[in-house]
Amino acid sequence: MIHESQLTNEVLAFIATYGFVAVFVYMVLETSMLLHFVPSEVVLPVVISLLVSDILTFFIFITIATAGAVVGSLVAYYLIGRNTERALRVYGGYISRSI
Repeated sequence: MIHESQLTNEVLAFIATYGFVAVFVYMVLETSMLLHFVPSEVVLPVVISLLVSDILTFFIFITIATAGAVVGSLVAYYLIGRNTERALRVYGGYISRSI
């Protein structure tokens, strides 16, 4: 069984190895709720300390993380948002919802 701290360490090692590309991939996975068990609130501050060395890399980091979050949100919308009615019919009894 994989513990959350071990998974967080694996994500951080992946980002340290692949840099800004990994930040984009991580943000897509995290905001699309495919990797939601490793929260960005834990990962991104550490990633900033690993990758950002000056003001230019800080703005590159912000741009890439924001682009990844937008793409991930679009993925979540197309996977979940378009099938909301069907998902609520099937799984609605398991979740709390208000209309």
